[in-house]
Amino acid sequence: MPNLIREFLSGARTVKFDAVRIGVCQIAALGVSILTGAVLARSLNVGDMGKVDLFVNLSGLLGEIAFLGVGSGLLYHLANRKVELSRIHATGLLLVALLSVGALALGAATMPLWAGRFAGLSRGFVIAALALTPFLLYQSLWQNLMPGINEAPRFYLVNLAVAAAGLGALIILVFGGPFDAGRAMIWRAGICLAGPLVGFFIIASKHKGWRIDAGLAKNVLRYGIFIYVGTFANAFHMRLDQLMINARFGPADGNAQVALYTRGLRVAEMILIVTGAMAVAALHKIASQNPDEARRLAHKLFWPLLGLLILGAAPLALIAPWLMGLIYGKAYVVSGEVLRSLLPGMLLWGTCQIMSNVLAYNLGKPHLCATAAVIGLLVNYAVNSLLIPSGGIIGAAWARTISFAVVTVFIIACVEWLGHRRGTGVPNPSADRVTSSGHDDGKT
Repeated sequence: MPNLIREFLSGARTVKFDAVRIGVCQIAALGVSILTGAVLARSLNVGDMGKVDLFVNLSGLLGEIAFLGVGSGLLYHLANRKVELSRIHATGLLLVALLSVGALALGAATMPLWAGRFAGLSRGFVIAALALTPFLLYQSLWQNLMPGINEAPRFYLVNLAVAAAGLGALIILVFGGPFDAGRAMIWRAGICLAGPLVGFFIIASKHKGWRIDAGLAKNVLRYGIFIYVGTFANAFHMRLDQLMINARFGPADGNAQVALYTRGLRVAEMILIVTGAMAVAALHKIASQNPDEARRLAHKLFWPLLGLLILGAAPLALIAPWLMGLIYGKAYVVSGEVLRSLLPGMLLWGTCQIMSNVLAYNLGKPHLCATAAVIGLLVNYAVNSLLIPSGGIIGAAWARTISFAVVTVFIIACVEWLGHRRGTGVPNPSADRVTSSGHDDGKT
């Protein structure tokens, strides 16, 4: 702790210090999120709460599907290939605009599909979720650019401020008059708009001029397409259980079951506060160091972090049903059992981010991350198909834990195999193909 204080006073920047800053912001954001969820859960019935959860899932899913791995591609070229921020940001904005047009057209053409899979949402709110796509694409863009310029803590500070303002607005809405699922979804849409708008002005203030680079766009898409396969699979992996629960129980009871499951899931995701803080804080070093150093750093972080998280999660598992009933009300006690079942998988998934970053941003092997994501999705679907009919939302929670464990084992095996295959680390396979300007130099 004294070392951290000295770093703060001296203005020093280390992985540990940035991880603490990010962690503090995320812990505060978690507190705001829990309060927000409690206000919503006690202001809406369980069925309406499920509709709000479906709206959040749909809007987020569309944004992740449409981005084609662009954010990850830009981050790789910014941190690893050292391309100028002015070129990265301008090219990223162009890609966001083009992909938004494509996503909106595709969404309009497939409207019956979304309405059918998200039973309980009116057509108007399905359209509203679709309309948020451009803003969510930019949210992903600036989330990736901030670690690339070594400013990740500021991203989380902005997210905290937006969440706190959103909680204040929600309290005003709840106590200011009639409040229902429709008003809750409108409020949620406003939150989705605020973050990207703030992010645009922050990123724009970090560079001078705007330089759109068609060659960079091509290389970003070429790199990002592998990440996109993984993003696409992860997007469905993170939502498949909720969609299958909704389909299994039908519109009448499905929305309520989704709400009960989602409350346990949100609290389980608090594990990702610690792991995400460490993974993001270390990302710049992992991406910019040589493969040997990056792999050693990942090992130095991964195993101690996993051990500490296991010790911290054990008390949470013991009090989970009581805690969920205390926060959200007696109707949500069963969410505590969901939380218990999700914790082992969430521990593995969170710490696995560190190893994934080595594969994607240092070793230049995004296709292995994509392979892991596809395997996880397929395992999740198969196990959900077996466990949801017999175990309901508890079965869905165990299905997610099992699929997360499979992904973690695969990622670690890949990092170890690549590290030992050549004895002293694996050279970056893309370093001799892409120059620092972001253009392919034609070498094979």
